Amino acid sequence: TPGQVINLASFPSEHPGKRSRALVKTPEMEVICVNLAAGDALPPHQVSGPITVQCVRGAISFSVNGVAAEMSAGQWLFLEADTEHAVEALEDASILVTILFKQS
Repeated sequence: TPGQVINLASFPSEHPGKRSRALVKTPEMEVICVNLAAGDALPPHQVSGPITVQCVRGAISFSVNGVAAEMSAGQWLFLEADTEHAVEALEDASILVTILFKQS
């Protein structure tokens, strides 16, 4: 709901068993909170719009075109549309992903 405050630090415990949840979805963008247990992974994939990824909790390995970098809580990155990326949780982690959709 517009104006609703969401506590991302407690999000995983408020939604047990859910790996990801869309927080906002509009024609222009989608914001998703993804929770990963240590060792969980998202295989290589692409998104048709530019994205931002913020590590909210824990630590992940984020690969861009096969090159991995570690991210921990408080770190953020931006990717252009159609960039191949993958994620692996190095420890229990939550990430916030924002996808911008192409406008016609």
